[in-house]
Amino acid sequence: MAALEALGRPTWMVVPHAMHTMDAPFYAARYPDMKVAAPDAVRARRPDLRVDASPEAALEPLGIGVHAIPGTKYAEVALDLPIEGGHALLFTDLLGRNEGHPGLLLRLLGPPGGEGVARIVKLRQISDKAQVRAFLDRMAETPDLRVVAGCHGGMVTADCGPWLKAAAAGV
Repeated sequence: MAALEALGRPTWMVVPHAMHTMDAPFYAARYPDMKVAAPDAVRARRPDLRVDASPEAALEPLGIGVHAIPGTKYAEVALDLPIEGGHALLFTDLLGRNEGHPGLLLRLLGPPGGEGVARIVKLRQISDKAQVRAFLDRMAETPDLRVVAGCHGGMVTADCGPWLKAAAAGV
């Protein structure tokens, strides 16, 4: 918490989809002035969590693009962040990249070959593979794409478009 607070007091928390709500009330209580951006599905799942705005309403005025990922069961969003020289795409669960030596559980449930869409995500969170493939193919065409990051694993910082196309093919 000290490292986070050294950057400044958080002003917005983004809850990316309804399955990522466990810690949200803790952070909302710790930072009572912080606003919460979340998709409608979060409001239904966690009525105890105050939601101030949708991710689109909160982030787009800040220059951050919000993409609802079609074909997912939990209404996950991907964020398109402006960075020096281009764009970074931030995913929550849809994409991952194992680094180092993952344990047995991550090898079994994680992305085949260590990169892309994890097996557990394919089983639990994807309702329409064709829609997810088409979305990732579109995102691969993002001009000046410099970074692709998932919240579970490392970042891709080279050949991001081709990496996303390979991830799409593996859905």
